[in-house]
Amino acid sequence: MQWIEHNNPEQEDVQSILKNVRLDIVDRHFLVNEVAISNIALENSAVREIIQHVLCSALPQLTSTTRFVANRSVFILHHTDKLLLSWFTPEDKWEDVPPAPVDPGSGYSAASLDDKIYITGGFKQGKCTLGYDTIRKVWNVGTDLNHEHCYHCTATASSTVHVISGDDTGTIEEKSDSEEQWQVVGDLGLNRLLAFPVTVGENILVMGGQINYVPSDCIQCFNTTTRAVTKLDIKLPCTSSTLRGSVHPPDVYLIDNDGNVMHIHVTDRNGKIQVENKLTAKWKSFGHRFGIVHRHGKLLCFSKDGIMKFNLAERIEEKSTFSKPSRRGDVFGVLTI
Repeated sequence: MQWIEHNNPEQEDVQSILKNVRLDIVDRHFLVNEVAISNIALENSAVREIIQHVLCSALPQLTSTTRFVANRSVFILHHTDKLLLSWFTPEDKWEDVPPAPVDPGSGYSAASLDDKIYITGGFKQGKCTLGYDTIRKVWNVGTDLNHEHCYHCTATASSTVHVISGDDTGTIEEKSDSEEQWQVVGDLGLNRLLAFPVTVGENILVMGGQINYVPSDCIQCFNTTTRAVTKLDIKLPCTSSTLRGSVHPPDVYLIDNDGNVMHIHVTDRNGKIQVENKLTAKWKSFGHRFGIVHRHGKLLCFSKDGIMKFNLAERIEEKSTFSKPSRRGDVFGVLTI
């Protein structure tokens, strides 16, 4: 990358160079947080495709096999007592996840880090934290949060889990896997509900959702290093009371409660966050209980009615042939591993 930046070769030569680099053995966090959002990738669509292919194909199945798959595992967030997760495998099959040891109630949030899923907060137990090991398929109960969080964001950045705001607090708490206790490290200054977090390097962007119960198009930025909170001048294309998304740096795909489909580019250039609107389309309203995944130019929407498919290029819904989940009920979001 330093050689390319110094010598400024033709884009075709950059593509040829990176085809011969063993990107499959590059640290994945570095590939996502440094290479994928570099000018080298942002200014060359062929290079972006090479990186995206490596990121998708280098993820192993959550089994004992060693072959690689292009599709990522999807974990569906729902709530029926202690049943909080279902697994949609890379082979497009459904598997039930064992019940959690604690029922946090609806309104919990979740984020993934490596092979673990971290669940935080909830309507019944706002300080609750749970961990699910997707390899060993076991749960554990974590240390309580300092504040109660419900309908909040949970995101990971710099190998640390961050719990952000909620319906009755603006506080931000963080904890790494090696630490015992959660630390309060910031405050949004606003109570934000049902927003969507996007991690860009050392920053977490909190997008849309409700601010003090009012639908919003606001984007706030929390820097996990300086712990400063700023409000971006750029707004989302639509005002939303619930926002769900799927992140493939620098691409972010969003759907809100009114069925507005948004495709934006989010980049960090020399410490300045840039948000560029690429597409706004209309689908159907899924209310407040759904989650989405981007796959091969399509958005898969998971809801209590099953899986629906939206073609981004043609801006139309396609017929879905996916099987129905074994567990039925409302969906509060999805996580990809």
